[in-house]
Amino acid sequence: MCTTMWVECAFAHGALAGISEKSVYDINGDAVVNVGDVAQLITYVTDPASGFPEAVNEQYRAMVSMEPGVFGMGASWEQKRYAMENERPLHDVTLYPFSISSHEVTQALWECVMGNNPSEHVGKNLPVENVAYDECEMFAERLRALTGINYRMPTEAEWEYAARGGMYSGFFVFSGGEDPYEVAWFSDNSGGHTHPVCQLAPNEKGLYDMGGNVAEWVVDRYATYSDAHQTNPVGPQEGSNNCVIRGGSWSDGYADCRTTRRKSMYKYYFSPTVGLRLVIDRDDYNHTPEYLIGYDVNGDGLLNVTDITTLISVVQDDM
Repeated sequence: MCTTMWVECAFAHGALAGISEKSVYDINGDAVVNVGDVAQLITYVTDPASGFPEAVNEQYRAMVSMEPGVFGMGASWEQKRYAMENERPLHDVTLYPFSISSHEVTQALWECVMGNNPSEHVGKNLPVENVAYDECEMFAERLRALTGINYRMPTEAEWEYAARGGMYSGFFVFSGGEDPYEVAWFSDNSGGHTHPVCQLAPNEKGLYDMGGNVAEWVVDRYATYSDAHQTNPVGPQEGSNNCVIRGGSWSDGYADCRTTRRKSMYKYYFSPTVGLRLVIDRDDYNHTPEYLIGYDVNGDGLLNVTDITTLISVVQDDM
């Protein structure tokens, strides 16, 4: 299994077993401290995902930075006649910076982390589906444990801000444009099934399938909107077992794929039309993955260019 292979690899390199002070500079494990260790450390610093399984590696590199900003959430002017009552009132939301995946969670990543594939339409680059809200929470928790990075589902506000294109928004009805055929897999063009991620046009921030393919769970419990200005809203913390899905799916009409469309869904519901997407808080995106902490040669709790400088000095002293 992919997870097992990753753990075995981590033990083999000392990441989980721990590295003694005596061997802390032996990055590549050949019992000799030389330029080969410097080269390996440069790889870890510049590409922290290089030691992850392939699917986890790909997900790490797929994260797109979203700048902080204020936006109008809900039924804004471009939604015209399509807006539903639960998209009102339009209200201002302030968000702190975060990073969001350019695509939905794939079956390759889900199977790597969870060891199973619940999807009805099977393919490693297809979005995972048939997953309930609690299963998605468990998936994110296990991915956090694997990587040391705080992956989670987006809030509803983060999802809509990203779907709109953030501060680069073109104020389109759909995420990425006015023509749903160009940006979304929905009932008229999907052929009755999901499609591999990243096949249609992205939005202004390079995000794919924010409308169509599979609808996506967000972390919020469902609630009606308020007209009050909010900062980083997360929805009610208790009460209803109904949560929110966004984005529409391959079986929905095009109007359900709009950036503002929202649906209330029982949290235990699962369907071949519903999957998820991941986000990371900006501070956590810059965090050193746990499996690399063992290579922190200067002992400051971070893996960065100062570790490379320290190791170069050690190698030069031994020459």
